[in-house]
Formats: sequence, structure tokens, C-alpha cells
Amino acid sequence: MKVVLDTSFFTNPDSYKYWGQGVSEAIVNFVDLANQQKEDAFYLTPSALEELKSFFDDQSHPVLSLLEASVSVRSPFIEKITIPASFFYQLVLEIRQRSYKGLRLAEAILRQQPEDIDSAIRRLRKQYRTALRGGFLDSQTDLDLLFLAYQLPASLVTADEGLKSWAKKFGIPQLSSAGLKKRLEKK
Repeated sequence: MKVVLDTSFFTNPDSYKYWGQGVSEAIVNFVDLANQQKEDAFYLTPSALEELKSFFDDQSHPVLSLLEASVSVRSPFIEKITIPASFFYQLVLEIRQRSYKGLRLAEAILRQQPEDIDSAIRRLRKQYRTALRGGFLDSQTDLDLLFLAYQLPASLVTADEGLKSWAKKFGIPQLSSAGLKKRLEKK
């Protein structure tokens, strides 16, 4: 089995709770179980690894070294990936719908005429981020993970709803954090 791991696998509390009490413990427990699997291959993209490192004050934390020794860090070879044009149509349509949604959200917050502009800006940023980024491919890391899983082919483990949605469109198998743990414990 080949598995591509998203940063959220280790950092999202709904995901890492099956592996430990926090990010570091989840990584250690994953590494322990992954190292027992001789027939399975686990992958992180360089961008996902960098994103994961940003959760640590010390970029050379020993837990990160353990992880790097247990997974293959690999980029997708994007020059060789061909995808249907219909995906681009869907992506552009979704971007347009989300931009209008963000505009309507900003207008609604401004119409409330808050007494404090700073609190309005904070509320706008929070709601805008939820409205535009939630459930959507919103980073190069997401694309790297999607394309690597597609190219290998491999299963994708993520808590990111946007990545899950696009993985489904690409026909990429997905595993939940709990599902991955159960599969590895059975071996």
C-alpha cells in the first residue's frame, strides 16, 4: 500500500486524536507503527513537510527527524500529469462562486456599521477565511499532495475537506486517520 500524508493528518485534532494527545505524540506513534510495515510506503511532499515543520518552534525537533527517516519526501512530477479540462471548468466556477460569496459577506459586515472598525475587520477576516477557503484547494501544498497521490497512485490521508473533495474527483482512494491506524495495526 502506498499512502500520501497531508499535514492535517498530524496537526488536525480530529485526525491526530487516534494517534496521540498532540502533534509530537501523533508523529512518534505513527512512526512506530509505520516502521513495522515493510510492504507499505509513506510519502510527504516537500511543501507538506515544510508546513508541518511550521508547527514546531524548533525546526530541527527530533520528532521531525524521526518522521523524515520513516517516509519518502517526494514532489509530484507535474510536467507529466494530464488532467481533464472539465476539472479546470469546475475550479474556475468554484473560485467565482467563492469570490462573490466573500464580497457579499464583506458587504453584510459593513452594513452592520460596527462601532469599532478593528473588531469588524477581525470578524470579516475570520468569516471571509471560512467562506472562501473552507472545503477548497487553497494552497500549493494541497495541489502537490493531490498530484502526488494521483501520480503514484496512492491513497491520501487528510482531514482537509477541500483536498478530500478534489481527491474524490480525481478518483484517488482516501483513508481516514482512524482507518489508516486500523489497517496498520492488523498487519
